[in-house]
Amino acid sequence: MEKPKNSKSEVNKILMALAAIGDDVVVEYFKRWEENPPAWREKLYVGPANYALEGGWSIENGRKKELTYGVSYELVQQENVADSENVLGRPAEDRCPHCDSKYVNIMVIDGAEPRLSFLGIEGKIKIKTCKACLPYGDYIFCKYEENKESKIINHEQGYGDFIEDEDLEWGARKCFVLSKQPVAKHFCSEWEGSAIGGIPTYVDDANYAVCPECGEHMKHLAQLGGKYTGYGNIYVQICTKCKTAATTYQQS
Repeated sequence: MEKPKNSKSEVNKILMALAAIGDDVVVEYFKRWEENPPAWREKLYVGPANYALEGGWSIENGRKKELTYGVSYELVQQENVADSENVLGRPAEDRCPHCDSKYVNIMVIDGAEPRLSFLGIEGKIKIKTCKACLPYGDYIFCKYEENKESKIINHEQGYGDFIEDEDLEWGARKCFVLSKQPVAKHFCSEWEGSAIGGIPTYVDDANYAVCPECGEHMKHLAQLGGKYTGYGNIYVQICTKCKTAATTYQQS
């Protein structure tokens, strides 16, 4: 493999291209460059392994870990659907200790749904976040249990303004259901697109949370675009091994 050139822009472009390829050879070179930084490393803000995230993978314990799913279903907005079909949840009873807004079960994932079998989730899980604080921080984590309420964890700071209960209820009236057939993995390349699975489109740099339980990068679960948020994207990530989920937000 040819060594990256010396200019910062050339190194950046080459590493981005290599991350997109992400084959075994690339993985070995990224590991080598991370362990023994070459001279051009000084020109970068982050190490070569961070570029792997742009390709949707990471190096965990010396091995490649895929951070995206090869299957994707669009989240289609509809009206008057049964609760069992709606993938988006409702406000919870517990409140954020920082802004006093109710937490929201932003997604309800039913592992018994055949179309979502690729997630390897058993039972129904709720992914909880604070819609008020989410745009102003990095990640909001929750621990989930099948067929039970989830619990926010590690939420030590919050900067959101209080959202009235009735406003959260009104905002939760949007109903989204799974598309009947899978869509392209890059479906969310359109800013308003929303989907479960597939490959996320980040507004800024690729950003995959590190699971607070196992220390590995979490996998992309869903992207909620402009049709849900009105502006910007919410990204939902998951570690099924530790039953932990995370939400984060980006906008232009």
